[in-house]
Amino acid sequence: MDGDHLATTAEVVAVATSVVGPYSSARILGCRIAMFTLLTPRGLHGAMPRDYWHVLEPTGRHIQRDSLGGYYIDMRHKARPYKGPTQDGFPLRNQNGEGLQLLPVTVTQMALGHYDCFLEDGDLERQRTIARCADWLIEAHGPCPGKQDGWSYGFDHGRLGIKAPFISAMGQGQGISLLVRAHKLIGDDRYLDAARVALQPFFHSVEDGGVIAHLPGGGVTLEEYPSRPYSHILNGFIFALWGVHDFAIHTGDDRAAELAERAVDTLADMMPRYDVGYWSRYGLFPHPRPNVASPFYHELHIAQLRGLKEIYPRDVFTEFADRWERQFASWTNFTRAVYGKVRFKRWVKQTKRQLVAAGIEVDEATEIWTGQTASLPA
Repeated sequence: MDGDHLATTAEVVAVATSVVGPYSSARILGCRIAMFTLLTPRGLHGAMPRDYWHVLEPTGRHIQRDSLGGYYIDMRHKARPYKGPTQDGFPLRNQNGEGLQLLPVTVTQMALGHYDCFLEDGDLERQRTIARCADWLIEAHGPCPGKQDGWSYGFDHGRLGIKAPFISAMGQGQGISLLVRAHKLIGDDRYLDAARVALQPFFHSVEDGGVIAHLPGGGVTLEEYPSRPYSHILNGFIFALWGVHDFAIHTGDDRAAELAERAVDTLADMMPRYDVGYWSRYGLFPHPRPNVASPFYHELHIAQLRGLKEIYPRDVFTEFADRWERQFASWTNFTRAVYGKVRFKRWVKQTKRQLVAAGIEVDEATEIWTGQTASLPA
């Protein structure tokens, strides 16, 4: 399946040229159409130069509904050579300004990119890379102080009240998605055993060191960041859900399948909360002002909902994907969203500076971050 829902300007020009020739008036018209496409907010966003970490991630090309196919988001760009600092061949990232780190999701996404490439070219070198990544995940999974065993993340997330180390539903889910694919491809039972161990935090609440939140009424969410209050980060919820689904579909595990269905039902019911009327929200942490998604994450949300609809055919996912695509075509909405994001980030930076000046730990100021206390103590 091709998840691209908007042709690039270069593709539009190439098609026009191949049909009518390089110098015709029709080609000029085609170029004008291409420029019009580029001048939509989504077209402009798609044409911007990007680094390794922010390349657009469309819906996956090889999704299978009833079996373990390609990944649901196209990560093939993560399989390209990385020109920045590395550790053992894996890209390092300066997360939240806390220095270069090797994040488990970096290893996982690199391998998922190679997996989808392997489905297309059968290059055995990619298989060896996938095995190396899976081996790294096995070694890295282990105790996390105060949490269930998992892949630990070593950075703080102050405005959510999270201090390192912590485990993440998104991290666990993407790791599982890679391990079960490595097992399918290579047949090494170590990968399946590791995926089963990595699934266990999904059966423990955030309060118990796990990664799920039990909601009033019986709903369950999968938390990228184990915050209190819950943050319900949309992209992380969906990435985590795919991991639980992949384990269930690959092994026939009833407990995982039941959890995935409950999570899908909960997400479907929550979808209206992720819409602010003109754009999508990044998450639902109760900040005093909405944390609207950046254009990158708004685009990712659309691609994720289309991928999710492929395996869980709920009309609500198509409804919001279509709605957010329409919103992305509006300069008014785009400008409002970017302005809102800038204001939110400015508020976060200003609040952090005020907390530091007042001698208050950034990750221990929940009442400030949730707006329960309007101002800092004198």
